[in-house]
Amino acid sequence: EEVLSSNEELQSVNEELETSKEEIQSTNEEMITINEELQLRNSELKSAFDYSRAIIQVIREPLMVLDTDLRVLTINNAFAGIFRLDAGEVEGNYLYEIGDRMFDLPRLLEQLRKMTTKQSWLQDFELEHVFGGLGNKNLSLNALRMAADGGRKTRILLAIEDITQRPNKTAL
Repeated sequence: EEVLSSNEELQSVNEELETSKEEIQSTNEEMITINEELQLRNSELKSAFDYSRAIIQVIREPLMVLDTDLRVLTINNAFAGIFRLDAGEVEGNYLYEIGDRMFDLPRLLEQLRKMTTKQSWLQDFELEHVFGGLGNKNLSLNALRMAADGGRKTRILLAIEDITQRPNKTAL
């Protein structure tokens, strides 16, 4: 009887182990499916990033992406060319520190700081400044505050147009 009882207990334990094994297999299959979905989403995210990076680089006007601390995250080729700066010198630094502080301009910084909390758009903000090595420039700036990383972070897109050669509106 003891042997039969032990045998029944072992069969019961064996059945529980089989059930646990099936549950683990099911969980493993779910994890494989979730992993495949994550890999697909990661691939889609990388494609979207590459797409947006390509758009930024192909634009002819100088463009930069800033974080809310006014740290430069990205510049495009036009920005690097016109302001004679290398992306490696600029990206990761504060806007007001780059290029021998060429953008340490109180009016500009005030407008951009407003964008971090209040306004979401800056349009046709004109600025005249003598840039070292570049001379006197009249610039028109447009900026847009946007959510990034699923709304957890804020970015500012800043587009710069050199209007130095534009005919004076009052002369027309």
